[in-house]
Amino acid sequence: TAYHYHVLPLRFLVVVVDKDSKTSPQKIFQRWMPQHNNDNNDNNNNNNNVAINITQWYDEDFVPAKHRDPKFLMIAAKGLDNNTALMYHRYRQRFFYRKCIRELYDQYGLEWLLLIDTDEFVVPSYSSPHVANITRQFPLEQPGSVLKLLKYQQELAKEEKGIAVANQSCEALPRYFYGKDDPISADRSMPQGLLDDDKHNISASLMLTQRFVYRHKQYHYLGKNFLNLKRRPREIKILDMSVHRVSLSCPTEVDSSKIDHEKLSLIRVHHYLGTKEQYFFRSDPRDVANSSTVTSKKPIGYKRRDAKQYETLAKQATLLDPIAKDWVRGFVQNVGLENAKRLLEGVGIPGYSVA
Repeated sequence: TAYHYHVLPLRFLVVVVDKDSKTSPQKIFQRWMPQHNNDNNDNNNNNNNVAINITQWYDEDFVPAKHRDPKFLMIAAKGLDNNTALMYHRYRQRFFYRKCIRELYDQYGLEWLLLIDTDEFVVPSYSSPHVANITRQFPLEQPGSVLKLLKYQQELAKEEKGIAVANQSCEALPRYFYGKDDPISADRSMPQGLLDDDKHNISASLMLTQRFVYRHKQYHYLGKNFLNLKRRPREIKILDMSVHRVSLSCPTEVDSSKIDHEKLSLIRVHHYLGTKEQYFFRSDPRDVANSSTVTSKKPIGYKRRDAKQYETLAKQATLLDPIAKDWVRGFVQNVGLENAKRLLEGVGIPGYSVA
């Protein structure tokens, strides 16, 4: 949350909490509430608006009753080895995206919509030699660097400069997977004073952007979408939707595979594996042990999420690329040291109990 507050800048967040979640995010949400921040504002900080409008939706708000029916899910999940938990997860995700696209502009007047997971971070493509001359004009330390770069990218597209833009209402962002870590160097990336306070329990070695600095050499062209809601992205059928294509305005899988994102994309998504404790703390329907409906040892249509898969993903990350580290210094400078400590308290600690 803190990362995207600084780099996007994130000011409106919609959250859906899994029903089997082990913890509640409510106390973390309270940190970002406007009234809470006014009462606890750092006197040495000129920014008096360290806040995010956080809205929580529940399954009943966006998933039709039919798609919550166990009988319907049992039939629909046949292609997923009868894993009804995974089938429902996919329906739930798609209907959530549809509601966001339909309502966030009309009801809240929001223009930009980013659809990513909690272990994904949007970053300018600083490490690409093909576009570094552009992206480095928008350093990560500066607040709002990603949105400033995105708007610049849209202007380049209008002038036909060759920068990849699938459609003016949808940006297709490639995904780079980070798996190997370097916990020893993590502390060196942190601003002075942020780690010397036992009260707030902040550890750089548990922050994904600071610890995980090695990635896979190749990006995944099936990335994530950044939508301009003001330009009305075209709606796609639920059965045709995926997390990688949420609108007809976004490129198809075939079209995405033809885009040389390394040369053309100014913005990318970093997908972090996390520590083993972080990775396995969160429940996932792809964990076969979590689903009593799975009937065979070889799931169909999805990869099993287990220790072997974790090790495989980690070993494939061999390219050093620590470009996402710099945001912390800019965040502290922007919100003030005391605010930064309070907002980052317990970051990365699975199940951390917020005071």
